Amino acid sequence: MLLLNALSIFRHFALEKSSHLCTLCGSKFEFACMLQVHLSRAHGVGAKSLVCEQCGKVLPHRRLLLQHIYNRHSDRQFPCPDCGQVFAHRGKMETHRAIHSSVKPFGCAHCPFTAVRRDNVLLHVRRTHRMASNSKTDVIFNGETAHQ
Repeated sequence: MLLLNALSIFRHFALEKSSHLCTLCGSKFEFACMLQVHLSRAHGVGAKSLVCEQCGKVLPHRRLLLQHIYNRHSDRQFPCPDCGQVFAHRGKMETHRAIHSSVKPFGCAHCPFTAVRRDNVLLHVRRTHRMASNSKTDVIFNGETAHQ
């Protein structure tokens, strides 16, 4: 009996396994249920709203509310020396600092768009060109395809 249930579960997932594309950001998922989780967590689609008592920001999940409180209202603060924006994590502040640079070493392989950070080019490819981005072929770094 247990084997039959395990086999039917395996068949269920094997049939369901395909490419499910998020129409809001272009992310791909193997399973429809993972797309639903993504839509809820990343875009707030179909989620209940929770309000931060400290600032009034509305968030779709308890996990995101707790993350927001930790990141925005905790005592840990790392201000950007260039603009003063405050971060709860030093690494996030360091990543942010790249936007203040005039050097844009990452470019789109499909158009003249350039950016300071590779992830911004990948986001550009998904949103502007409506393509699932591939960091090995869509990002150009110093005239060559970036493999970072």
